[in-house]
Amino acid sequence: MADSMKSYTALVPIQSTELAKVGNILKITHKLLSKIKLVPYLKKNGKYIYVDSVTMKPVLDRNEYDRANLYSDGFANVMLNRKWGFIDMSGKEVIPLIYDMVGDFSEGLVGVKIDSKWGFINKKGKIVVPTIYDRVYSFSEGFAQVKNEFKHGWGFIDIRGKEVVQLNYYEVSRFSEGYAYVSGKEGEGFIINTGKELITLMFEFTHRFSEGLAGVRKNNMWGFIDKTGNVVIPTIYNDVHIFSENTTTIDMFGSAKYRNYKYGGDDHIAVVHTENLAKHAAIFVTTAIHKVSHAGQFSYSRNFYATDADELTISLPATNGVPAYAYMEVFIKAVQKLVIKEVVVYADRKIEATREVVKK
Repeated sequence: MADSMKSYTALVPIQSTELAKVGNILKITHKLLSKIKLVPYLKKNGKYIYVDSVTMKPVLDRNEYDRANLYSDGFANVMLNRKWGFIDMSGKEVIPLIYDMVGDFSEGLVGVKIDSKWGFINKKGKIVVPTIYDRVYSFSEGFAQVKNEFKHGWGFIDIRGKEVVQLNYYEVSRFSEGYAYVSGKEGEGFIINTGKELITLMFEFTHRFSEGLAGVRKNNMWGFIDKTGNVVIPTIYNDVHIFSENTTTIDMFGSAKYRNYKYGGDDHIAVVHTENLAKHAAIFVTTAIHKVSHAGQFSYSRNFYATDADELTISLPATNGVPAYAYMEVFIKAVQKLVIKEVVVYADRKIEATREVVKK
C-alpha cells in the first residue's frame, strides 16, 4: 500500500440496506434477461429451434436449422445446408438462405459473404454495398470497417457504400462516441467524426479514450486530446512508465481504478501500490479511495496530481488501528458469491425447464 494512504478509520458495519442494493442489481439483471423473448435451443437430433427465454417452451419449432443465433435488430441469422439467411420475430424466412456467411444487423444493414467476398444488404435483402471486400465489420455510428487486400489495408465506408476513409491502414477500430482508432505507416491515431467531415490525427503512440480524453505521444512526449481532436494537455510530459498488475490508479479527475494487468502511465497518473495485497483486498481499497478522490473536487481546471494523494483520508475496516485486509478480502468474495448464487439459481430454473421440454 502506498505511504500516501496513511490515514485509516474503522468502517461503519455493513447494514442490510447494502445487501438490498445487491438484490436490486440482480432484479435489474433478471429484468434485462426477460427482454430477450426468443432464444435458440439445440435439440437431441442436433437441430436448432427457437424457444421462449423464460418458459423454454418451443415457439418457432416449425423450422429446424443446423445453426441459429440470438436476435439482433429484429432478425436472427440461421444456417441450413451450409447456407445462411435471416428470419424475423414470427419465424418467417425474410431473407433467403443463400449466403456463405453473415453477420448481425446493425443500423439497418448486415454484412454478407458470397464466394469469399463481403458486402452489405438491408432488411429487405437488397444489396447496398457490393460484395467486393475481403473482411467487414458491422456498422457503428454510420460507418463500417472494411478491408481489401488489393488496396493493401483497412478503411471505412458509410451507409451508402462510399469509401470515406482510404483503405490504407494496418488496423482500425469501430467508431464509438465519435472516434475510431487507426494504425498506419505514419503512426497511430484517431479518425475524428466532427459531424461535417472525418479528420485523421496521427501520433507516434496512443492510448484509448477514458472519460473524454486520450493520451497521445508526439516527439517522444505525452499529452492528451479530447474527442474533437483538440490538444487539451500539450505533449510536454515524460514517457509512460509500466506498472505492475494488482495496483490502483488515480487519474487527473480523481477517478480510482483497479488494474489487474500491467499498464503504462505518465506523470499525470498517481499509482497506489497495492500489489502486495490479496486481489480482493486491493479491490476493496480501490473503492475506498475512489469514494473520497472522485467527489467532484477535481476537473479540467483543477487536476489531480500524485501529491494530492497525501491529503486523502480513506475509511477501511480496522482491528486495533491496523487495516483488516483479511476482512476486506472476505467481504468482496462474499459479494461475488451472492451474485454467483443468484445466477446459479436462475440457470437451474432454466435447466429444469429444458428437461421438461426434452421429456415432451
